[in-house]
Amino acid sequence: MPLSDSFRLKEMAIQMGVDPDGYDASFYEDLVRSHCEANGMRLVDPRPALERCYQEGKVLRFKLDPHFNAFANRIIGEYLAGQIF
Repeated sequence: MPLSDSFRLKEMAIQMGVDPDGYDASFYEDLVRSHCEANGMRLVDPRPALERCYQEGKVLRFKLDPHFNAFANRIIGEYLAGQIF
Protein backbone atom coordinates (compact mmCIF):
# COMPACT_ATOMS: atom_id res chain seq x y z
CA MET A 1 0.00 0.00 0.00
CA PRO A 2 1.54 3.34 -0.95
CA LEU A 3 1.74 6.12 1.59
CA SER A 4 -0.97 8.73 1.11
CA ASP A 5 1.65 11.45 0.68
CA SER A 6 3.97 9.46 -1.58
CA PHE A 7 2.41 11.06 -4.66
CA ARG A 8 3.38 14.54 -3.51
CA LEU A 9 6.57 13.79 -1.57
CA LYS A 10 8.85 15.69 -3.93
CA GLU A 11 6.64 18.80 -3.74
CA MET A 12 6.48 18.58 0.07
CA ALA A 13 10.25 18.25 0.43
CA ILE A 14 10.86 21.25 -1.81
CA GLN A 15 8.38 23.30 0.24
CA MET A 16 10.30 22.36 3.40
CA GLY A 17 13.58 23.34 1.75
CA VAL A 18 15.10 19.86 1.81
CA ASP A 19 16.44 17.61 -0.92
CA PRO A 20 13.63 15.35 -2.17
CA ASP A 21 16.18 12.71 -3.16
CA GLY A 22 16.87 12.18 0.54
CA TYR A 23 13.47 10.51 1.00
CA ASP A 24 12.32 7.13 -0.24
CA ALA A 25 8.54 6.81 0.04
CA SER A 26 8.57 3.56 -1.93
CA PHE A 27 10.89 1.66 0.44
CA TYR A 28 8.15 -0.49 2.00
CA GLU A 29 6.38 -1.03 -1.31
CA ASP A 30 9.66 -2.24 -2.82
CA LEU A 31 10.27 -4.50 0.18
CA VAL A 32 6.83 -6.14 -0.17
CA ARG A 33 7.24 -6.41 -3.95
CA SER A 34 10.60 -8.17 -3.52
CA HIS A 35 9.13 -10.54 -0.95
CA CYS A 36 6.24 -11.44 -3.24
CA GLU A 37 8.53 -12.02 -6.21
CA ALA A 38 10.93 -14.16 -4.17
CA ASN A 39 8.09 -16.30 -2.83
CA GLY A 40 5.95 -16.61 -5.96
CA MET A 41 3.16 -14.51 -4.51
CA ARG A 42 0.90 -12.21 -6.49
CA LEU A 43 1.04 -8.57 -5.44
CA VAL A 44 -2.12 -6.52 -5.87
CA ASP A 45 -0.94 -2.92 -5.88
CA PRO A 46 -3.54 -0.12 -5.83
CA ARG A 47 -0.89 2.52 -6.59
CA PRO A 48 -1.86 2.91 -10.29
CA ALA A 49 -5.51 3.56 -9.43
CA LEU A 50 -4.60 6.01 -6.66
CA GLU A 51 -1.98 7.77 -8.75
CA ARG A 52 -4.48 8.22 -11.57
CA CYS A 53 -6.92 9.88 -9.14
CA TYR A 54 -4.14 12.07 -7.75
CA GLN A 55 -3.18 13.17 -11.27
CA GLU A 56 -6.83 14.10 -11.86
CA GLY A 57 -6.64 16.41 -8.84
CA LYS A 58 -8.58 14.25 -6.39
CA VAL A 59 -7.75 14.61 -2.68
CA LEU A 60 -6.65 11.26 -1.26
CA ARG A 61 -5.98 12.08 2.38
CA PHE A 62 -7.54 13.94 5.25
CA LYS A 63 -6.52 17.59 5.53
CA LEU A 64 -4.77 17.29 8.91
CA ASP A 65 -4.18 13.54 9.00
CA PRO A 66 -1.98 11.59 6.56
CA HIS A 67 -4.34 8.59 6.39
CA PHE A 68 -6.28 7.91 3.21
CA ASN A 69 -9.70 9.57 3.26
CA ALA A 70 -13.07 7.94 2.46
CA PHE A 71 -12.71 8.62 -1.28
CA ALA A 72 -9.28 6.95 -1.44
CA ASN A 73 -10.47 4.01 0.63
CA ARG A 74 -13.32 3.47 -1.83
CA ILE A 75 -10.83 3.54 -4.73
CA ILE A 76 -8.58 1.07 -2.91
CA GLY A 77 -11.48 -1.25 -2.07
CA GLU A 78 -12.90 -1.21 -5.59
CA TYR A 79 -9.47 -1.83 -7.10
CA LEU A 80 -8.69 -4.73 -4.75
CA ALA A 81 -12.11 -6.31 -5.31
CA GLY A 82 -11.72 -5.96 -9.07
CA GLN A 83 -8.29 -7.62 -9.00
CA ILE A 84 -9.15 -10.40 -6.58
CA PHE A 85 -12.65 -11.38 -7.70
